[in-house]
Amino acid sequence: MKTNHLLTLSSFFCVGALLLGLPAQAFRGGGRGDAPDSTTDRSGTYRSLHHGSGTFNSSVTRQPGSTTGTTTWTNQNGGQGTHTFDNTSTKTGAGTATGTHQASTTYANGKTSSSQGTWVKTAPGDSTYTGTHTGANGDVTDVSKTTTTSDGVRTVDKTYDNTTTGKTSTVDKTISTNANGSKQVDTTATGPNGKTVASDQTY
Repeated sequence: MKTNHLLTLSSFFCVGALLLGLPAQAFRGGGRGDAPDSTTDRSGTYRSLHHGSGTFNSSVTRQPGSTTGTTTWTNQNGGQGTHTFDNTSTKTGAGTATGTHQASTTYANGKTSSSQGTWVKTAPGDSTYTGTHTGANGDVTDVSKTTTTSDGVRTVDKTYDNTTTGKTSTVDKTISTNANGSKQVDTTATGPNGKTVASDQTY
């Protein structure tokens, strides 16, 4: 069955934000722990502010200790692209684990980008990720992410060091739960030009 997933491909297209280098799967254990083998297939349409519209097909396979996936898309001009990823996870103790991440993307114009890294879960709610992202323009960026949880507040700090340009960007976020059950997300982002933008969201 085809569905309309407007944001499904956002992570594949937002190279500027380096989302390819920081997949959600990697920070949740990548391999889904001891989950049984399963494959999820999806297809649909997408719309993007900067990348137009088109169709996509994706397949994600989860096994104990690993999660792999492939997504292909065709844009409104008939151009095609492919994104693949491979995340692994190994338990090291109660609430701790280590893992790896690899991903690559081939765009409709023939250019490619890739990311790879390792992550460590030191405690429930606490983890670190270090890796590199090679953009379609050839720039290499060192990526780090630290997640900590204390008194129900989760703090996520991301740093992107572009080794090609020598410029650094950071994104710092705190996530908490209000008394009424709503989520409060406070984000501060500093771009490579030194400008800082802050946002507060409740949902």
